[in-house]
This record gives sequence, C-alpha cells and structure tokens, in this order.
Amino acid sequence: MPRTPRNPGSGKAPHNGPAANAGKGGDGWGGHPKGASTAKPIDSTADGDAIRALRHDPANVAAKAVLSGAMRQVLFDVATNAGEPGPSRVNAADKLLDRIEGKATQRSEVSGRDGSPLAVEWRVVRPGD
Repeated sequence: MPRTPRNPGSGKAPHNGPAANAGKGGDGWGGHPKGASTAKPIDSTADGDAIRALRHDPANVAAKAVLSGAMRQVLFDVATNAGEPGPSRVNAADKLLDRIEGKATQRSEVSGRDGSPLAVEWRVVRPGD
C-alpha cells in the first residue's frame, strides 16, 4: 500500500490552497475581496424601516437616557470608592470625564525644521550619472 505525504507530526494530509470550488476573489483563503463590506445592508423592507424608526422613537430615546445616566452613576461610584483598586478608579474617572467633557482632540503639526514649511525635492537619477 503506497504511503501518502503527510504534514510532519500532524497525522493529516497536506492542504495546498483553497478548495477547488472556491471562486476567484471571493471567499477562499483570504475571505471577502479586499475592500468588500461584510455588513448586511439594511434594506427598505418593513424591518429596515422599523430599525430606522427606533432612532426617533420617544420611548427608545428616553430609555437610552435613563441607561446612560445609570452607567455614569456606576462610573462615578467606582471612581470615588476607596475600596476599588487604583487602576480601576483611574480608568472609571477617565471614562467619566470623556463622557462629561468630551474626548480631547489629537492635533498633529507637520512642518519642517524650526516650524518652516516642508520642502519637497525631486531628484531624477539616471544609471551611469
């Protein structure tokens, strides 16, 4: 009986690439094609309209406000409780301040030396020069 090649130590036959019936550019080794969305779109059926309507439903908005207030209270309680570990208190205080005051924006300045404008220099290099 001839022996088939196996992956060393695994006891399984080698696997060389995606299944034979996997199409090009689709679900195969890499999953969805690059840039493709994996989210299911909300269609214009009754379910999609009902989901969109929840944003403006007064009862839903009120329930979210109550839940948000309760979560802020939990964060406040953790941040001010001396019995909690220090890192937990700092994390709770940080999250609470982010929600109350808003997150700080990160600003990046891109400039040359000593604040001067960036200079772009193009050089063409030819072989033999």
